[in-house]
Amino acid sequence: MVCANAGRDVPVRQGQTLLEAAEAGGVAIESLCRSGVCGTCRVQVREGEVDCQSDTLEASDQAQGFVLACVSTARTDCTVTL
Repeated sequence: MVCANAGRDVPVRQGQTLLEAAEAGGVAIESLCRSGVCGTCRVQVREGEVDCQSDTLEASDQAQGFVLACVSTARTDCTVTL
């Protein structure tokens, strides 16, 4: 996963959330609930495919590529904006 505004490329293991991968790679993403409810860890996927396991985001946010990093896993290589 490339974290665009952090200028970092961090590996994402299978089954690892984007938040966990970012933290392991030294990239700070704000988070609170870690369960896909509060929306604090919202990031925008610029490239690639990500699976987000939350219904918290509005359809308009989802259409613009926003996901919640705490409950999202990468299906492919991806680039996100924090």
